[in-house]
Parts: sequence; C-alpha cells; structure tokens
Amino acid sequence: LKLIKISGQGCHLVVKATFNKKNGFIILDTGASNSVFSKTHLENETENIEENTDLINSTGIEGNFIQSQFVRIDKFSLGKLKIKNFNMVLMNLDHINNLYADYTKIKIWGLLGSDFLNNYKAVINYSKKELKLKIK
Repeated sequence: LKLIKISGQGCHLVVKATFNKKNGFIILDTGASNSVFSKTHLENETENIEENTDLINSTGIEGNFIQSQFVRIDKFSLGKLKIKNFNMVLMNLDHINNLYADYTKIKIWGLLGSDFLNNYKAVINYSKKELKLKIK
C-alpha cells in the first residue's frame, strides 16, 4: 500500500493492481458502495457483458451522474489474489485524476469500494501499510 497525503492531515491509500498484464494503482475507498475502474485505462482490455449497450448511470462524489458500463476483464490481480473473468464497472475517472494531480504523479485506474472489500473480508492496517484479503 502507498499512502498519498492530501491537503491538511488527510490521506488516501492506493494499491497496485494488475489488469491482464498492465499495472495500475487503485484507491481503497471504504466510503464507496461499489468499485469502479477507469474507462480511459481499461476500455481496450475488457469486453462488454451486457447484451444491450445501455449505459448505467452512477452518481459521482459531487452528485452528478456519470455514465458507466458493465464489462469483464480476463485477469485481475491484487497481491496474492488472482481473479479470472472479473466483472467490473467502467467509467470516466478523469475528474479523480485531476484532483490527485496536485498531490501525486500516480494515475488512478480505479476505486476499490466496499463491495469488493467486504466480499474479500479486507483488513487494512494503516501503520504497516498493509491490506489483507481473505482468498476464497
């Protein structure tokens, strides 16, 4: 885990993940209900899993609606956790990267939300900068 200091005493945790064979950083966002991933970084790595091409509307942190879509990626890895045929939601996260540009050069590829963290019984240890997941 990496700790990104935000204005004042705030901070966010990011973790390196692998999408097929590409590496990117995702934010551990315990306040997010669902995990979402960057359309900019991952659109060419995924396939649509919706029969129709309807886009799903999601609400952003500012309350605005952001179009998103359900997709599948062949391989997703987070540390020792390896998932094949991982279903994910893609959306434009440029606004997130613009916010982080003042604090880090790391490009954000996604937000790992409570759906994923709860499903894998995540334990976050801030002092050790460690994320433990229960691998099924």
